Amino acid sequence: MAKACLALYGISGTSTIDGSNQADYEAGENLTDGQLVCFKPNDASYDTMETYADTAAIQAVYVDSDAGNKMVSLEETNFAIGSKALKITSAGAANENDIVYRTISSRNLTGYSIVMLIRGSAETTNFQVRVGSTAGLASNYRYSAITVVGADTYQIKTIAIADMTESGTCDETAIINVGFIHTGTGAENIIIDRLWFLKAGTTKYRVYKADATDWSLLPAVGFVDAAYSEGGTVSGIVDHGLIDGFTGLIPGAFVYVDDVTAGGVVQAKDGLPTLKQKVGIAVSPTTILAGIGLVA
Repeated sequence: MAKACLALYGISGTSTIDGSNQADYEAGENLTDGQLVCFKPNDASYDTMETYADTAAIQAVYVDSDAGNKMVSLEETNFAIGSKALKITSAGAANENDIVYRTISSRNLTGYSIVMLIRGSAETTNFQVRVGSTAGLASNYRYSAITVVGADTYQIKTIAIADMTESGTCDETAIINVGFIHTGTGAENIIIDRLWFLKAGTTKYRVYKADATDWSLLPAVGFVDAAYSEGGTVSGIVDHGLIDGFTGLIPGAFVYVDDVTAGGVVQAKDGLPTLKQKVGIAVSPTTILAGIGLVA
């Protein structure tokens, strides 16, 4: 694949990854030169919330301490990415001090932060996020109050586990639960679209082939500039510019993330509702003027 300066079009070829942060990106699978790719956090506990079929399914993973007044539901309207999110709703006093928790394989989270793509019904909530080394998050945990900037607005919230307040003796080297508690008596909610752990100084993201049929493999962020083996450092992803090496393109027609071949591109959109993201326009049968768009 070649990338060229597009003086003719008034755009210069640009790359998502530069030399200052290459170590943050690792190939999550074998990648072929020119394939469309996406990023995922490099974390075994990363949850997109997209795999749950319904509220019962997500309640089986995010367990509610109050079986009679469950706070957990699958949110399928107010999501940020994909089509689903975890919603935790307090009905008021009936849910005071109720805990929602997820069990994970025992992990050493020393030096980690918990990262959430989250929104709240109010800027200052009565919810806390917790991690703990004792099942149920009722003892031996660390906690932090959840505040958001702007009600009903999604944001990335990063909280260092070392900065969270300790209750009892929480063993950071053996964390088995992550979850939330409602400490007040008011009716309110939080919605979590993504949840994962992140450690500074380690590989932050894994790079995978984009796929229009799988929300967890969207959005595409660009085209890899070379072939990469699984586990290798990805040094270049082109998000704008002139890219060649393709065949059979229709000049002047838009190009989308393929819904048949992962990492591929396709041009036919009408009648194919799974084509969710435009990534450029063909300028010849072999060349794309890349311009990574938003997911529809």
